[in-house]
Amino acid sequence: MSLKRAAQRSLALDSELNKERADALGRAGKQLELALEQCQALLVQLRAAAGRERRRLIGEYREARAGAEKWRWYLTIQREAMGLARHDDVERLYPTPPVVREE
Repeated sequence: MSLKRAAQRSLALDSELNKERADALGRAGKQLELALEQCQALLVQLRAAAGRERRRLIGEYREARAGAEKWRWYLTIQREAMGLARHDDVERLYPTPPVVREE
C-alpha cells in the first residue's frame, strides 16, 4: 500500500471516528435535556401536590434527577473524549435540578 493511500485511509478513519464522537455527544446532550425537562415538569406538579401524591412525585423526581446527573456525567465523558477539558458551559446550559426534600 502506498503512503498516499495509507494517509487517505487514516483521514477517512479519523473522520468516521469524529462523526461517531459527535453523534454520541449529541445523544448524551439530548438525553440530558429530556431528563431536565422531566425534572422541571415534576417540580411544577410538586408545587400543587400534598400528602401521598406529593410523596409519590418526590420519588419520581428523585429518579428523574438521578437520570439527569447520569446523563450529565455521560455528556462530560464524551466532551473529554473529544478533548474538551472545561465544562463550565455544561453547568450553565444544563443546571443541576434542585434537591427536593419531604416536608
